[in-house]
Amino acid sequence: MLAILHGASILKVVCILSINFAIAKATGGTRFAIPATWIFNGGVLLANEWYEGYTFETLHSGLAFLVRPESNSSYDFLRMIVT
Repeated sequence: MLAILHGASILKVVCILSINFAIAKATGGTRFAIPATWIFNGGVLLANEWYEGYTFETLHSGLAFLVRPESNSSYDFLRMIVT
């Protein structure tokens, strides 16, 4: 379901989830686990606002083909379901 809704951006979602998991495993059981994950996720949200989302082209110019600027596939998919 995530791949359908997010398209190629599922790679970014999986990357963020993997980093969250690594933080939880590294700090698991300590009192730093919760603040560390909250700080990381807050940083991700702030970076998302500052850069107005993450495009593959900003990560590497060879990844620009993964972006379809003419439409947002997740909203197109949801619009098809609703109508």
